[in-house]
Amino acid sequence: MTSNSITKTTTVNLGEIASSLLKQHPCTSKTGSSFDAKPTGHHLPSGFELDDAATRAYDALENNSPVVFLTGKAGTGKSTFIEYVRQYLSRNSIVLAPTGVAALNVRGQTIHSFFKFPPRLFDDAEIQERRDTLIDRLQLIIIDEISMVRADLLDHIDAALRKWRRSKEPFGGIQVLLIGDCLQLPPVVAGRSEREFFNFHYRTPWFFGAKVLKQTPVAPAEHHHTWRFFEKWRLY
Repeated sequence: MTSNSITKTTTVNLGEIASSLLKQHPCTSKTGSSFDAKPTGHHLPSGFELDDAATRAYDALENNSPVVFLTGKAGTGKSTFIEYVRQYLSRNSIVLAPTGVAALNVRGQTIHSFFKFPPRLFDDAEIQERRDTLIDRLQLIIIDEISMVRADLLDHIDAALRKWRRSKEPFGGIQVLLIGDCLQLPPVVAGRSEREFFNFHYRTPWFFGAKVLKQTPVAPAEHHHTWRFFEKWRLY
């Protein structure tokens, strides 16, 4: 499944990633109560194997890198990698996405429904208190379509997890896997008030502008191999 060698966690300069991405793409369900079940009942496509990028990402997860970022264009197996992680990585995990359609595609939940965030700009003081077994035992959060997640939303996720886990560590000490293609859908900044908010508080609304990502190492990996399967599986 994975290579036997230990993969060293890489601390990346997200500013460099941001500059590169912005040059290419400048930007102007019910709440769950349980972890993903194993086995999931969803089969990986026949012939599927981890490419070098997916192997690096999987090894980084196994080696407890705090944040892992896997990117790649459409058809490179990002959604399949989520299923692979569900089936083979020994973690109490949940899968989240920014929209209902994106969540449905990976059999997950929306970020707002899980965290009970309001659909507007808000302050961390508005985050509701939560204490339950799911949060206490949660080990891995997988966020798909990360390109659509704004920087402030990622910081709110961080604030909520720190509050709920009574922890000062980024994301409350929970490992995070970010997956998506920054050359696809960008984050939405609607209206003058939101534009002014980002101009004042962030250098960019993209997820890599989140303040929490300046406080923790990120292990990056990029898919280059394109998979095309025409069975009962669709890759996004």
